[in-house]
Amino acid sequence: MSFTPSFLERDPILFPDEPEKFKPERWLGPDGAKMKRDSITFGTGTRTCLGQFLARQVLRKTLACIVYNFDISAWDGEKDAAEGYRYLVTYPRCEQDGTFLCRIESRFRAIC
Repeated sequence: MSFTPSFLERDPILFPDEPEKFKPERWLGPDGAKMKRDSITFGTGTRTCLGQFLARQVLRKTLACIVYNFDISAWDGEKDAAEGYRYLVTYPRCEQDGTFLCRIESRFRAIC
């Protein structure tokens, strides 16, 4: 017996509130532990990924490094256009569900 990960990760029984929608907050709160238990991102059972703990640690350190080294603020189209900022949006298209536009500036200026 086997399963298809893409179908399981979008199962309306496991994810009753819009399984196709990007909602990271569903993994938080009291139901978060149950949701994490149902996740099969790194496989399950005896064939689970050996590098899953390393991968999670690398992701945590990468996120911490980004938050520490950059000032991240919400995007204000009118203000930023007046100041002369231009943006390159590669993915996803604007106004899609789950899109968060932000401005990222270096917190520490390079010393040459």
